Amino acid sequence: MVRRGDGCHRPEIQAGLIEHWRRPRVSGRISAEESMSTEYLAIYAVGAAIILALPGPGNCLMLSYGRSRRHLQSLAAAAGITLTGTVLTTAIATLVAVAGGLSELLAAVLRGCGMAVLVWSVLVLWRLRGMTGLVADNDNLDGKNAASAFLKGARTMIRNYWQLTLFGALATQAVGPGIVNFQQTIVFSVIFIAFSILTNLIYAIFAGRIHKRLRRLETRKIKGRTRGKLRVNAGIVSVGYRRLAA
Repeated sequence: MVRRGDGCHRPEIQAGLIEHWRRPRVSGRISAEESMSTEYLAIYAVGAAIILALPGPGNCLMLSYGRSRRHLQSLAAAAGITLTGTVLTTAIATLVAVAGGLSELLAAVLRGCGMAVLVWSVLVLWRLRGMTGLVADNDNLDGKNAASAFLKGARTMIRNYWQLTLFGALATQAVGPGIVNFQQTIVFSVIFIAFSILTNLIYAIFAGRIHKRLRRLETRKIKGRTRGKLRVNAGIVSVGYRRLAA
């Protein structure tokens, strides 16, 4: 007489049960994808915070409005910079995701080019146009009302080529293979909006302190360049005198 439950003690059934419990669950696969997606989102968040904190044209514009005490125009310019930047960076991230999804070779090429741009920007970023010259001159503010300030902020962000290039290079590193979807693109946009608003507020509220700090850095940079030019000119003159003496 076969008792109830004896079938579970058969070797083949036990092996089947063990194999069943060893199989990866659907929730496990989702958690792995979520962890990978979280990793790429963290990369994008850190990179976006660094890029937006740099004193580019948009931040210098906010610095100018902050020093001029035009609160309504400052908010309008910040809105123009944030909205325009969100649209442009989201479009860039989407294009990178679509291009990287076409083939693994193209994705690898994009990641290599993006890494090269990021490394190059770290080395020569201080030489780029928009990072040098006079900082935040109030004479160039033509935004008499909120609408004109909004348009000025939007135009400034559109012409901010170096920052858009850096965001494109960052997108090549932050876009993960095979896990990019519409939800991740929305998260990228939310990250950009949050850091852009925070950066604009910081530059507008602490405009005086930031302006003094940037002036000091600019003065040191100009002194260093002048000292280098004087040394080069002195060397050329000394070589000329030596040739004449010979």
